[in-house]
Amino acid sequence: FEGLANDISWRRIRMTPSEVGELLYASGHAAWTTLAPVTRKVAEGASNVGHVFTGDLTNMIVLALALRISDSHPMPVLPEIICLRHPDGHLVIMEGHTRATAIALVAHKVPNVNVYVGSSPSVASWAFL
Repeated sequence: FEGLANDISWRRIRMTPSEVGELLYASGHAAWTTLAPVTRKVAEGASNVGHVFTGDLTNMIVLALALRISDSHPMPVLPEIICLRHPDGHLVIMEGHTRATAIALVAHKVPNVNVYVGSSPSVASWAFL
């Protein structure tokens, strides 16, 4: 990922959908800051995705994925969400904003989510925190 040092240590964790709702969107894409202007939390974005237009296809893509998750038996296998640990302890999504938002929308259908979390002192300099 551009702008990150090579000193990041990664670990894979499992999160509940409510924990996914507490993840923060990265600040680099207008759609996510439009959906969650107050907190940048996925839960805020999920609560707004049905009625706050992002100006692009983000709303439709999130809603389509949420529908796919909700209607699938068994649930589709989704790639892991990739996050960085902010110096204040919050987790900021690097990759997986759409999946995280869709998961928050249909939390009742999702048992757990695999997430990679990167930590390093150099993370503080990442432009999208």
